[in-house]
Amino acid sequence: MLIKNLTLIFLVVFSMNACVCHKTKTQIPTDSPEQIVNKYAQQKYVDDFKIDFNNTQEYALVYKRFKKFSEIVPNISYFVVSISENQLIIEDTLKAGNVYWLNDYAIRAIIREQKAESRQRIYTFDVKRSEYILD
Repeated sequence: MLIKNLTLIFLVVFSMNACVCHKTKTQIPTDSPEQIVNKYAQQKYVDDFKIDFNNTQEYALVYKRFKKFSEIVPNISYFVVSISENQLIIEDTLKAGNVYWLNDYAIRAIIREQKAESRQRIYTFDVKRSEYILD
């Protein structure tokens, strides 16, 4: 009788241990800022793009120059992405233009007309507040 009870206890304990699930910790890959921005850039421009981070590494300016055969000066398409929010902030195409970081949170965009009278338009955009700054 004692052997039967011990056998029964052994089987119960053994079966309980067999049912315990061992969870393994899987590491969720966290993308670096460069990888986050690269994904956006490849979706938008495929290749030949440039990435320029602001000084705080919170935002990235991504741009690509392109030129039609009939144009003298290349145009530029750009966008700014927030790294922490993984979100597109602003996007534009500038005729014969240029775009660059003015300071940590503002970009300056220049648009030049490709005509004889050659006018240029400039705007400044605050990426942190998502608003245009009047110069």
